[in-house]
Amino acid sequence: MPSATLTPGAGRTCGSLASGCQDGRVFRHRRRGAGIAAVADPIKDSTPEAIAALKRTGVRIVMLTGDSRSTAEAVARQLGIDEALAEVCRRTRPVM
Repeated sequence: MPSATLTPGAGRTCGSLASGCQDGRVFRHRRRGAGIAAVADPIKDSTPEAIAALKRTGVRIVMLTGDSRSTAEAVARQLGIDEALAEVCRRTRPVM
C-alpha cells in the first residue's frame, strides 16, 4: 500500500477543518501535495431546536458517530450536545 505524508502546513489545515465540523483529507501525487479536501455532513436546520427541546425536558443527549474525535467534539459544541462518542464502528457500538 502506498504511504502518504503531509506537506508542510497541511496538518494545520486539516486540524482547522476538523475544528469546524469537517474532516480534512490530504492528497498527494508523485510525492507532492496535490490538494486538500474537506468533507462534512450538513446539520439539518431543525436539529438545534430539536436538541434544545429535548434538553428542556431533561433528556441527556449523547451522540455516537464514526467521525473523528475532533469533528465529533466540534459538532457537539455547535449543537449543545452533552457527550460525543467518536470513532465508533458498527461492530463496537453499544446496544442502546
